[in-house]
Order: sequence, then C-alpha cells, then structure tokens
Amino acid sequence: MLFSILVAHYNNWDYFQDCYNSIKNQTYQNLEIIIVDDCSTDGSYEKLQELANTDSRIQLFRNDVNSKVGFTKRRCIEEANGEICGFLDPDDFVTNTAIEESVLAYNSENCIATYSKIKLVNDKG
Repeated sequence: MLFSILVAHYNNWDYFQDCYNSIKNQTYQNLEIIIVDDCSTDGSYEKLQELANTDSRIQLFRNDVNSKVGFTKRRCIEEANGEICGFLDPDDFVTNTAIEESVLAYNSENCIATYSKIKLVNDKG
C-alpha cells in the first residue's frame, strides 16, 4: 500500500533536512514524497531539486506564483498517488515507526483517519 507524504514547502530548507532524514529512516518504505514548493526565495527550491535527483521517491512540484499554504497543501493532495496520504510540515520530523503505525491503524476495522501526538522540541531536537 503506497503512502504519500505531503510536504507544502516555503523557505524551509534548513529545517527540511531533519524532516527528510526522519522520512528516510522510516520502518515503512513503500512511500512517495510529494513536495510542492510555494516559490521559495531562499534557494530552497534549487536544493530540493538536487535532493529529488538523488531520491526517486521524491516528486517535486512548484507553484507558478506564491499561493500560500492552503492552495499548496491542496496541490499536494492532487499530485499524490498513494492510497493513504499524510501531511508533514517541512519543519517537523517523525519517529521511525510513525508511518508504519499509521498504515497498521488504517488497515484495522472502522478506521478512516489517523493522527499523531505532537512533541515540541527546540532546534536541537
């Protein structure tokens, strides 16, 4: 079952590196990473392009004009191919089993949505 990780990105390259590392370390690996950049102005998009060239799971898109987070998240959904989709903000990261746990919960009876607990951390994790 393909899981689509949806990332609406804008000027967040420094934080996104931790986000991406947490995706790479997932125990569940049947996933795609949909990133829609909302016309970043800090060089993030070019760095995302380089990253996408090294990881075939990344599908990178860019809005024609800065369209804000609501539009960008909707576009993430439109570009996704997975049976299950989950949003991950570029300045967040997830535990290694987060996607696996979501898939297991989704596959259980009567489940229509899953969510995760939040833990606030500083820039050192």
